[in-house]
Amino acid sequence: MITVSVRRHSDGRIVAFRAEGHSGMAPRGSDIACAAVSALTQAAALGLLRHVRIPVELEEGEGLLACRLPGSLDPASSLKAQAVLDTMVLGLKEVAAQFPEAVRVVEVEG
Repeated sequence: MITVSVRRHSDGRIVAFRAEGHSGMAPRGSDIACAAVSALTQAAALGLLRHVRIPVELEEGEGLLACRLPGSLDPASSLKAQAVLDTMVLGLKEVAAQFPEAVRVVEVEG
């Protein structure tokens, strides 16, 4: 199963996410659930880095993509970052609804 953990600050802002695991629905390279999660999380990370120009901390590996925002952002960058990340979460929740046996989204505060 792919688990995407979304960490929110107490005020509701997304400050980090971590996608890890494999869905096991199909062979590597043919798994639609894995491809959807990968596309959404990678697009969000790229959007933060290249569009919003935030120096996020990334961790990548086999079946893993983790992204953490810096401790403080100016208000305009923070607003843009939240738009990118909230859109990612909406997409991930839709994927999890379509493939509940393969993908889950967990939101935590902290």
